[in-house]
Amino acid sequence: MDQFKEEVVTRTDRRGESVLFVLSWVLLLFSGASALIMINLLMVGIGAQGFTAEMIVYVLMTVVLIVIAVLLFLYKDRIRTEY
Repeated sequence: MDQFKEEVVTRTDRRGESVLFVLSWVLLLFSGASALIMINLLMVGIGAQGFTAEMIVYVLMTVVLIVIAVLLFLYKDRIRTEY
């Protein structure tokens, strides 16, 4: 029979990771809201004047904001890690 011993080791100073966790939530909400606003502006712009070459920059900005929001959503819980 094996005997297992389990211990939880936590960091003594968790202020830094708490600040990073809150900042990740703020950036997640900001980038998500900005992406939604950019999508709305793109739809209005395309409907009014069609797809133009100047809109490529706005499409890229929208994609970057969406990627940032998704990555932060997937990886924000890894900030608070216990060993």
